[in-house]
Amino acid sequence: MFKTVLADERLKEAEFICKGGPSVVIPAEDLRRVLPLGKDHYCQSQIWGPFNIDTRSKTIDGHPVTMTIT
Repeated sequence: MFKTVLADERLKEAEFICKGGPSVVIPAEDLRRVLPLGKDHYCQSQIWGPFNIDTRSKTIDGHPVTMTIT
């Protein structure tokens, strides 16, 4: 997800489909609140994160968020 996506008011929630694991739905308002607080992760010179989603504690990079796990 590009950071510019967060600025789009049409975004209401995001679904993350984890390889070999659950799907996680997080409200956009929570993403807008916590993603700027995390560290950026790079892969081959491209920004990929921060997306350290912990479904057990329902956090992103240690920050609590509302999430639905299926």
